Amino acid sequence: MPGFTTRSLALTILFLTASNAFGSKILLIGGDDASNTSMMASVLEAQGNTVTTAPAYTAFTGSGLSAYNAVFLLPNGSYYNGVDMPDSGQQALVDYVKNGGGLVTSEAVGDMIQGPGGVHMLQKLAQALPFTGLFHNTANSPVILGQITNDPIMNDQLPSQLVLHPQGYNTEIGYTPKWGATAFFDTNQWTATFGGYGVMAGVVGWNFGSGRVLSLSMFSDSALLADPNYDRLVGNSVRWATSAKAVPDPGSTPVPEPSSLLVLGAAGIAFAAVSRSRRRSCEG
Repeated sequence: MPGFTTRSLALTILFLTASNAFGSKILLIGGDDASNTSMMASVLEAQGNTVTTAPAYTAFTGSGLSAYNAVFLLPNGSYYNGVDMPDSGQQALVDYVKNGGGLVTSEAVGDMIQGPGGVHMLQKLAQALPFTGLFHNTANSPVILGQITNDPIMNDQLPSQLVLHPQGYNTEIGYTPKWGATAFFDTNQWTATFGGYGVMAGVVGWNFGSGRVLSLSMFSDSALLADPNYDRLVGNSVRWATSAKAVPDPGSTPVPEPSSLLVLGAAGIAFAAVSRSRRRSCEG
């Protein structure tokens, strides 16, 4: 019986570690551009994530968020008609991030908050986002995003500059980071400097409550989603947003994550235990 217990513990640790290595469970909330939503789902799944596509953001009321590590908000299309996300859905996303969830947003979210023509939607969600003012890009491609913060997750497998070719005009916005936010990439589409970091950010993120929010300045159209570097940026953004350390409740006893040495030791114990069991079976 002790041998069985040891083997079970070791195999459980290995299983949990392997599960984390295969990516996150992501809820993808799109707009009415089903093709674009499907392409984004494929990009995320190709990097080891499990993606569930929710109904369009116009029908999102916030149920079931606890089942996911991250939410990707990609409301392409519908917002041009002035249709907002229900207040209950916005508040649910705010609470979700406060409680440790990860949120990644695309350019369309910025448009909805403070876009052309005086669009002012997603006002409840805005408090959780890492940017304040934004300015619309009227230039054509290429758009060059340059790394300005050394971050092992956001910069993983990416060049120092991403030269991107979106489909047309008005496919990028520049973010003004809020105080406390981090600008990971700037954008060549802006010569002025804004915000606490003195940059117009192309990629900006921050901690909000116990969770994280990462905002991408690009529209994530089909041309960008066919670019391996942009796809890697999308995947890195999800990884960063889901890497926040949860804040334990007062008086609780935190359970440490297994270190690499513990995992290796557990693997050795499991292997030795299984080997002994097989030898005994053969001897019998």
